[in-house]
Amino acid sequence: MNIMNKTLNSESVSIEIPIQTIMNAIHSFSQDNQLNQLQLVILTKEQYDESQNSEKSVQMNMLELQEEMQRDRSWIIKHLFQDEYFRRKIAKFSQFPINDSGKYLFHRKSMLKFLNDYAEEIVERSNNTIRIEKNRNQSMKPRKRGRA
Repeated sequence: MNIMNKTLNSESVSIEIPIQTIMNAIHSFSQDNQLNQLQLVILTKEQYDESQNSEKSVQMNMLELQEEMQRDRSWIIKHLFQDEYFRRKIAKFSQFPINDSGKYLFHRKSMLKFLNDYAEEIVERSNNTIRIEKNRNQSMKPRKRGRA
C-alpha cells in the first residue's frame, strides 16, 4: 500500500492516501465479499475542520463568552444578565448560577446567534461602552469604546 504520512504537529498526524490505493482496497475487499467490513469516510479538509469545530462543545461557559465578546465577567453580568430585556432572551438557552460559586453555561450556537442578532441593541443598552462589528462568519468582534 502506498501511504504517505505527514506530521502536522506533536499532537496530530495527517495521513495522505492516494485515491488509487483506496480504489484498490475497495476492489480487493469487494472481490472477497468482505466489503461490509471496510468502512471508509472521506472528507475534505474543510469538512473535517468544520466537524471538529462543531464537535468542540455544545455548551459555552463564561470564559468562552468573555473571549467571544472581549469583555470581562462583571461587564457581561451587568449589561446582559442583569438587564431583564436580555436576560429573558438568554434564559431560554442558559444556565445561571444559583449562588456566587455556580457556573454560567450557554448553548453555544444559540448564544452566538443571540450575540449576532442583538449586537446593535447590546451596544445601545450598554451606553456605548462597547462597539461590535459583525463579520461574515456570524461572530462578534467587540472593541472598546468609551468606558468599560
